Amino acid sequence: MNTPKVTIALPTYNRSELVVRAIRSALTQTFTDIEVVVCNDASIDDTVARINEISDSRLRLITHSRNVGMFKNLNFGLEQARGEFFTMLMDDDYLEPTCIEALLTPWENLPALAFSYGQYWRLENNQKRLMASSGPEREAGIDYVTAWWSGQRATILHSALFRTAKLRAIGGFPMVLNGDVHAQLRMAFEGEVAHVRIPCSTYCAHEGTITKAIPPITDFENRAALFAMCHDVIRSRSIPIPSAFERVNRHFGNWACTALLASASAGATKATIMRQSWQVHHFLAQKLWLSAPVVTGCVALPSAVLARIRKFAMQRRNANVNDTTPQTIQRT
Repeated sequence: MNTPKVTIALPTYNRSELVVRAIRSALTQTFTDIEVVVCNDASIDDTVARINEISDSRLRLITHSRNVGMFKNLNFGLEQARGEFFTMLMDDDYLEPTCIEALLTPWENLPALAFSYGQYWRLENNQKRLMASSGPEREAGIDYVTAWWSGQRATILHSALFRTAKLRAIGGFPMVLNGDVHAQLRMAFEGEVAHVRIPCSTYCAHEGTITKAIPPITDFENRAALFAMCHDVIRSRSIPIPSAFERVNRHFGNWACTALLASASAGATKATIMRQSWQVHHFLAQKLWLSAPVVTGCVALPSAVLARIRKFAMQRRNANVNDTTPQTIQRT
């Protein structure tokens, strides 16, 4: 059996035109020792016919006999991987030509990395905005995690590269809507993280994307679970940074306040706000001076007022997050 250096897994369902674009972006990488594994979740459009028109021995198409759902299909791609390294590309996104080559570079000198990641473009309404992390070229996993929670480590799955065996060892992708983020943060605890300072891929934000359709309440619950996972790993491990626990809790507290504000501004009921506050009360306790007025305001103020407050807070946060100023260009 062929054993390529890198597996690019590509789950798809009923997006024949988009998946062809994604496949071609993977097959035209400057680093050629790859395999592209397309996991077709029993599409009923012309996905199979269009993919079969692509002639490349590095391409494998596996079609499920019945629809297994997004979560199982993600992990199926990981199960099928034959490469030493692994990345996942969604069918509506695409890679820059030098993506794999760039992401592999740090591993030459740092073979024990948890993962490497690069910058990425966010394409929305025909404009591309560079999502640039302010992270150093190399840092401890715990530093990456704490900075991620404060909004300073812009990372997306198809601009990240993992060792296949290690990603499998942590259980792959959890069966939740933010399973990709969960896997990234969980992997960060396994060693150092390397940052490549070039754009590696493009994330296409449109009405058909899963993240666009996530209700605020569901998003809150998924983030709270992500939150708890990081908290539990830090508490159970002997991480050689004395203040790590306190720093993560502080960032968690900030996020909990922001998430409550987002949920309330989206129209959540008072009962929902109180339930969500209880879900994250341990983390709100890290911000007693802020959490009490936030919870009170979320319950008492109209959602329109809360939306304005949240918009102002996000503008201030975005102005101070990154060392690199995001660039916006017209799509060509």
